[in-house]
Amino acid sequence: MKENLKYIMNKKIISIIDYGMGNAQSVKNALHQLNVNSIIINSPNSLDKTNAIILPGVGSFKQAMDNLNQIGFYKKIDNLVQNESIPFLGICLGMQLIAKDSTENELTKGFGWIDARVRKINVSKQYRLPHVGWNQIEKKNNTILLSRVENLTNYYFDHTYALFCDKPNIVSSLVTYGNKTMVSSVEDGHIFGTQFHPEKSQVNGLRVLKAFTKVLYSD
Repeated sequence: MKENLKYIMNKKIISIIDYGMGNAQSVKNALHQLNVNSIIINSPNSLDKTNAIILPGVGSFKQAMDNLNQIGFYKKIDNLVQNESIPFLGICLGMQLIAKDSTENELTKGFGWIDARVRKINVSKQYRLPHVGWNQIEKKNNTILLSRVENLTNYYFDHTYALFCDKPNIVSSLVTYGNKTMVSSVEDGHIFGTQFHPEKSQVNGLRVLKAFTKVLYSD
């Protein structure tokens, strides 16, 4: 007999990475509303028994990579995601970090898991940067993260740089700000990312996080 959903979810632990670049507590609070166990960690050794990883983030790409390397998270996360196929969700800057590189401040390499690069949003002068506020996303391809929401749903954004992907098949949604269309979410197997903040996007944001947790018990 299959275990009930609540019991399975309570057995699984999602690790939220605290590396000094994001509000990990907001993500934990959102997961708590879904009755999903999560833990905020600031040591790579704490990832040894994790079932999934969420990497939030705001701020500078280079500073984020420096922090991940200095604390020791970079190698640990890279191994778990690439070699052990641990489900991963990057939020905002956390999504950008899975790209090959970014030109923010200076050219800086990311995890390089997807064929994408991070560049400054090039919008007309009448549009302010950073891009802050609610915007509709346009769903693309088959999507796990967005399976519980309608197309053209609004999500909360806060960014000056954006991810531009060379592989349309892994782009699960787009967002348009001014005259620029950018990636708003990606999916590549067990690797997921959102440019928007699901933890700040009310009910529809919780639906995205709920969909991510389903990856933990899909089999």
